[in-house]
Amino acid sequence: MELRHVVIPVGVVLAAGLIAAPAASAAHSSSTPKARPTSITLKATHERAPKHSSHKVALTATLKAGHQRLAGETLYLEKRDAGTHKFSDPVAIAPTDSNGQASVPVTPNAHGKGKKEQYRVVFQGDTGSPAYKASRSGVITVAGS
Repeated sequence: MELRHVVIPVGVVLAAGLIAAPAASAAHSSSTPKARPTSITLKATHERAPKHSSHKVALTATLKAGHQRLAGETLYLEKRDAGTHKFSDPVAIAPTDSNGQASVPVTPNAHGKGKKEQYRVVFQGDTGSPAYKASRSGVITVAGS
């Protein structure tokens, strides 16, 4: 038996690969869910810490994907002194409730009367089904009393 070498032009090999690649890619993308974008709104009960309430202000964050509020997702609070650029390491607030909200009391008077502190809330995303993209709220400023 004689062995024969078969020569296949490179163009034919490449064309075959390009034709097969989209089919494999389409099969993969249908099994991997695309993460949905999220948004967070952050509100404070007061812009200045009240004088007769232990100087606490409640911050409430609401997490949404489109118009849907997301329950059971962990949000993280970051803080910085007004006028600085670096936020603190995130601290877990709590999982969002059935309305997609989580609240935390803050004491913005740690550095003196009238001192302003800024806060934001971060969602690190969720790879579950459905998957959600990470997001963060705008910055909110609260002054001590």
